[in-house]
Amino acid sequence: MTDGKEFDTNSGVTSRKGIDCSAYMQRVFQDEFAVSLPRSTGEQMKLGSRVAKSQLHTGDLVFFKTSSRQRHVGVYIGEGEFVHASTSMGVTVSSLDNQYWGARYELARRINGSDA
Repeated sequence: MTDGKEFDTNSGVTSRKGIDCSAYMQRVFQDEFAVSLPRSTGEQMKLGSRVAKSQLHTGDLVFFKTSSRQRHVGVYIGEGEFVHASTSMGVTVSSLDNQYWGARYELARRINGSDA
C-alpha cells in the first residue's frame, strides 16, 4: 500500500473546496489505492497499524486532535508534509512541523489493502 507511490493530490476532486477531511481521505484511498475507507475520521483512526512519526511513509494516514472532541485526518506525502482538506480551506498541503499541526499531531496509521 505505501510503496512510495506518488499520487495526485486532487484525486478526482472536482472542487477543491467543500469537502471535509475524512471524505477527502475516502476519495484519495479509493482513487489511488482502490481501498474503501469508512466515512468518519474516528472510524478511519481504527484501521491499519500504528506507525511512529519517524517511520512515516507516503500514503500513511496522519491524525490530529484539533479540540477535545474533534479530530482531523490527512495523508502523508513525504518530506514532512501531508495533504488534507477542510470545508473552509479546501485541499491543502501542510507541514507536520508547523506550529499549528505540530502541536496537534496525535498518531499515524498505515493502511494495508486487507485492513480496510
